[in-house]
Amino acid sequence: MAFAHHFMLQALYLGLLVFPSSAWAATENLNQLAAAALAVKEEAVGAQSPTLEVLDWAVASPALRLPAESTAAVPQLFSQNVTVQPSNLELRGQFETEQPLLSQPVNGRLAEATSSKSVATSTAITPGPSHIEGPVSESARLLGLQAQGVPQRQKSQTPLQLAPSKLFNLETANQQPAGTVSISTGVRFFFTDQVGFSTGLQVYNAAIDGGVTDRLQLGLATTLFDDRLPRALSGQSVDLQFLSIAPNFKYQLIKDSNLSLGLSGSLELLQILTTPGLLNPTPETITGNHLAGTLQVPLSYALNPELQVHFTPGVAFYPETINATPFFGTILNLGAGLSWQPLEQVNLFADLNLPLSGGNAISSQDSSIFRQLVWSAGLRYLVNPDVGLDLYATNAFGTTPATRFLSFVPDGDQTAIGVNLNYTPDFGQGYASSFRKGPRVQLGQRDAALLLDGLTLTSADTLLPGMLRLRGGLGAGDGLNIAYGLTNDFQVELIGEQLREGKDLNSDTYGPGLKLGPAVKLRFLDQVQGDPFSLGLKVALGLDLISDERIGLFSAELPFLYRLAPQVALSFNPKAAFVLERSVVGAGLGVNYGLSKDLQLIGEFTPLFTGQTPVWSVGARYFNSALGLGVDVYGSNAIGQYTLGGLVAQSDNGTSVGFNLHWLLGGGTNF
Repeated sequence: MAFAHHFMLQALYLGLLVFPSSAWAATENLNQLAAAALAVKEEAVGAQSPTLEVLDWAVASPALRLPAESTAAVPQLFSQNVTVQPSNLELRGQFETEQPLLSQPVNGRLAEATSSKSVATSTAITPGPSHIEGPVSESARLLGLQAQGVPQRQKSQTPLQLAPSKLFNLETANQQPAGTVSISTGVRFFFTDQVGFSTGLQVYNAAIDGGVTDRLQLGLATTLFDDRLPRALSGQSVDLQFLSIAPNFKYQLIKDSNLSLGLSGSLELLQILTTPGLLNPTPETITGNHLAGTLQVPLSYALNPELQVHFTPGVAFYPETINATPFFGTILNLGAGLSWQPLEQVNLFADLNLPLSGGNAISSQDSSIFRQLVWSAGLRYLVNPDVGLDLYATNAFGTTPATRFLSFVPDGDQTAIGVNLNYTPDFGQGYASSFRKGPRVQLGQRDAALLLDGLTLTSADTLLPGMLRLRGGLGAGDGLNIAYGLTNDFQVELIGEQLREGKDLNSDTYGPGLKLGPAVKLRFLDQVQGDPFSLGLKVALGLDLISDERIGLFSAELPFLYRLAPQVALSFNPKAAFVLERSVVGAGLGVNYGLSKDLQLIGEFTPLFTGQTPVWSVGARYFNSALGLGVDVYGSNAIGQYTLGGLVAQSDNGTSVGFNLHWLLGGGTNF
């Protein structure tokens, strides 16, 4: 009897391995084989524990995809009562599955590591349990065997993880790989004691670059400045609007293990609007379109894998005159820089641009053109492999290839603090989602509820990739917020809100109309994934759409979130908003208490360090995580819920009662 069981089990495994195209291609056949094997096993174990010998099997198989429901029963073929002793077993071919390869509880939640492709090619197989830790080939999983030496799919490095293709103001000879795309956007805040308003003197920038081949890279960059200059020119206050749009290219001529040499260039459209005093001899405002361009020969040399030096001679072409007044003309420039990666997530950059002929600065005394050294230094921190944050100092005016040569107007002696956000979307390259080791912990229902912002305080958590969040309401400001998760730690938002009349700041300061603008949020720490608490950063811009002045505002918030207990989450949110010459700075304190799976109580209080009236909000939230739908009912003395609105109290000590509606959808997760 034992011999018969032994023979039948051998036959079943031969059927599974030798005839995959017929036995595994159909779910019904696999289920029948699994059921038959289980029946044989149960009968065999009832008699005695057999030993199955698997000798010198060689399998040639095409690629297979096994439905998850078909694989569930097969590992049960083995238990401690059935011993498998393979000898020289080889698997050839490619096996694919959608079945998770690891399931184990982590911090009270379920962690799953799913391998979409595990490839075993002439791989030796040794015995192992049916539920094992670590990636294995699905063929071995079906047999209850652990694979040794199975080659794993390597995650591709993003352009942010590779040697930099450019520094803050310097082109390098490094290239983006073919098929990759990088997007950056940011702002430079110039500081001077001669300017009396807090939201002026910003230079905005954006760029997109893509690798066409491993040697050819194409890009588009833009720089915008629109403000009154901080110093008078020739005794006159000057309003300047400067826009540069710059398509550009870079081609790598030489590439070896240490040395790279390239050729880069740009053709730039300049739109310049000036009032009398700068490039304008008339009493009227003048707007004109002009062309500029660059040609550069970057050279990069790697001293070691983490440290590179860069030399970039180049020339920029500007008009010699604009409106019959001298302009920059042709600038011969010598650039040099250093890039160093001391840690996996940290890069340090520094660069210099020295004009050898022509001029790159404008004097405030007589508007003459002269030469000024342009510099920058700072760091890049990678939040995850897809997202990087730059923080640096510079005296450079713009970020396009031609405007990087220029110092800030006038005189070039003002220093800016620059902030840039870099993002590399994954178009099938297979980038890693984070720097964490091991599988991500899946969110529970309570975690899903905390993805929603509070009443006036931002959550430190970010949406899952592909998740969309909609929020709209009336009460303390009438507004709408749309947020979308691009990566696990990065989301973008669009915020629109009509503010109420404020007590310490009124609509004469921030404008009477709808405030509309973008926002971004990054997460640096994540308590769900094992960090001590969650920490994020949210930055938002807004523009009043009704006021003739198009009043702009800027806000930043640094939310901390600590899950004290499953039902208790505490928030601490330092935050600030700036509009015209006014600034409001405070620190929000909040608590979210879960009364039940779907019902929460929320309380928030924000004292202001700049002397204004504190802001408070209290309310209840019902959120059904399975449906992704929720509603708030609350009371607040704030003029709004987002950005500036959550920092300013209503006039006449007013209080509003309001509601919000929430809709959370997408992200590929059912809570």
